Amino acid sequence: MQLSFVKIGLAVPKITLGQPLANAKEIMSLVLNDQKASILLFPELTLTGYSIGDWMFNRQLLTENLEAIQYLLDHNDDHILIVGTMLEIQHSLYNVALVIQGKQIIGVIPKQFLPRNREFSDPRFFASGRSLLASTKSINLLGQEVPIGEILFQDKKQVISFGVEVCGDMWAPVSPGALLYTKGAEVVFNLSASTFHLGKHQQRLLLAQSASLKGMGAYLYVSTGASETSSDIVYTGHKIACVNGEAILNEEKIDFSSSISYVDLDLDVIRHARMSSGWFNEYDLGDIRIVSFLLPPRKNFELEKCPRPNPFHPVRDEDAKMIIDVIGAALYKRLQYIGIKKVVIGVSGGLDSTLALLIAVKAFKTYGLDLKGIIGVTLPSFATSIESKDLALNLMNKLDITALEIPISEAVLQQFRLIGHDENHFDITFENAQARYRTLTLMNLANQNQAIVIGTSDMSEIALGWATFNGDHMAMYGLNAGLPKTTVRYLVKYLRNEFPIIREELTKISKRVISPELIPGVQATEAVVGKYEINDFILYHLLVHGASRAKIVFYLRKVFQMSKEASEKAYGYFVKRFKSQQYKRLTMPEGVKIFEVSLSPRSDVKIPGDLH
Repeated sequence: MQLSFVKIGLAVPKITLGQPLANAKEIMSLVLNDQKASILLFPELTLTGYSIGDWMFNRQLLTENLEAIQYLLDHNDDHILIVGTMLEIQHSLYNVALVIQGKQIIGVIPKQFLPRNREFSDPRFFASGRSLLASTKSINLLGQEVPIGEILFQDKKQVISFGVEVCGDMWAPVSPGALLYTKGAEVVFNLSASTFHLGKHQQRLLLAQSASLKGMGAYLYVSTGASETSSDIVYTGHKIACVNGEAILNEEKIDFSSSISYVDLDLDVIRHARMSSGWFNEYDLGDIRIVSFLLPPRKNFELEKCPRPNPFHPVRDEDAKMIIDVIGAALYKRLQYIGIKKVVIGVSGGLDSTLALLIAVKAFKTYGLDLKGIIGVTLPSFATSIESKDLALNLMNKLDITALEIPISEAVLQQFRLIGHDENHFDITFENAQARYRTLTLMNLANQNQAIVIGTSDMSEIALGWATFNGDHMAMYGLNAGLPKTTVRYLVKYLRNEFPIIREELTKISKRVISPELIPGVQATEAVVGKYEINDFILYHLLVHGASRAKIVFYLRKVFQMSKEASEKAYGYFVKRFKSQQYKRLTMPEGVKIFEVSLSPRSDVKIPGDLH
């Protein structure tokens, strides 16, 4: 265990139908060889097998089943095991999950919803666990007094709380798991024996994702494997793990041997989602049976799967297309509202202005507006490179928009003379005067042409405050405000196929060193603010998941192979800038939200401008 992580094993043992002791030994071979997980989840009716039909009622089988449970208790170490079996209680059979810690059974959870359609005939064998909920609080099992029913299992150190449901309970309109979430469960485990048919894989995944999304928690599911039977039906050992609606594991293999797949649950992600949403404050939690346990520690924790280094990157081409279409639609809606058909964009030959230009061109084409209504302006100054200016002019001319070149050096020198600034002193005044004069020119052109100025600052720059106040910080509508720099670069590359006429220019722009080009010589932005890939990673985990300093430093070291010192420095720099630059965000223009979080002070980030 590390930070707020808990490692879970989803186990599919080789099943020998009707042989509980053989199955118990197979389970223990997996348990005792495992040195990684604190909790191991096994399928429904693991000890007997699900497919034994009327042999369920065999008295000898019932005896051997109890012997198999005792074998688990005698041989388990400190693992928490969630194992499926059947129990005879008050002369009825129940399909149950046993929760075992060490040598103790700490809970019995009976299956409540029994399917009786197609290949399923659970009511033929079992009574519903709902019949026990009101009347029976505990049972004597192998000399232990064990709580039974709907139970919330809470770790004594508050590391994790979980509940359990069995197979068909998941498919019910209101499942036991849904109620367990509202009563404090952060994780719901499901033991299943779900048969194969084409398309069912997607149904199970959808149910698990939906449960975890609505419950703002984790949902872990494991179904029995192909070793169980081939008598009319087959099982495929489906393993699913979802957190807040996102599938972090989705494996289905036809495998006749035993296997374990591991997932790392970050409980802080769940707690942040619940704490920040307020939905969990609206429930009357009522009474719930609470059983305490102690989560066994694990040394030498290693992540099973590192987070994506570029968490804002679209996963599919369809996602990239949707981003571009949504921003284009937002721009068109704004023009409709104002009652105009023109925009003004400062085109520098860099990533941000290129993407804003391309989105505007696509929107104008989609909604039947004249491309000449896009007024692109390049505004070269003292340090503007020839390559930048040529790229800007090529883009505008080849895209057939209105292209303007307005040099601003003389006007900026006049400003220096007005305020008495030394033009050879390359300080913040020297830089910002150029940025502000560019914005002033764009605003005046917009007024002259009955247009609006399109802002090109991206989400990364907005987070870091890497913009001149009332310069490039300001616009009449921000097209890139919801897009981090890494996503901007991704989308510029993505659009090369859609704009083959400027493919060469887009390839060059995507590879160029990011620079404001405001002072003579080489001026690399990332040499000052750090790599955007690192900053965007921190931005995501800080704002989307509310990750702590320690968690982000841990991630940076794992994902980017950074030293602890470098990771601490990167985190500290980002947070310092993020807090200190909020005053710029308080007056930022509107812009469409794309990801789970935006930086708009009107919606997502409500903090004062003087936060320490």
